[in-house]
Amino acid sequence: MRADVLMTVCSRRWFRSNRRIAAPGATFSDIPWLKLEVTDHHGEGVMSRVATIQRINTKGGAMQGSCEKAGAYRSIPYSADFVFLRKRG
Repeated sequence: MRADVLMTVCSRRWFRSNRRIAAPGATFSDIPWLKLEVTDHHGEGVMSRVATIQRINTKGGAMQGSCEKAGAYRSIPYSADFVFLRKRG
């Protein structure tokens, strides 16, 4: 995973963040939990003060086996809870 992550939340609002902590999912089939520190954001509103984003309670999403051919696209469904935290003040 890249150190620089761009997360789209809704139209015209985005966050740029650095991955800080990753923890394995509950099973081999689950993508990791993530804790991201927001380094930049664009847009106004309730999400403009977000400082930390967490992806938790992941189910699925981890690719099993090898790709059929180089550059092939595979979609692996998953679910997760996303937590958005802001600093006080």
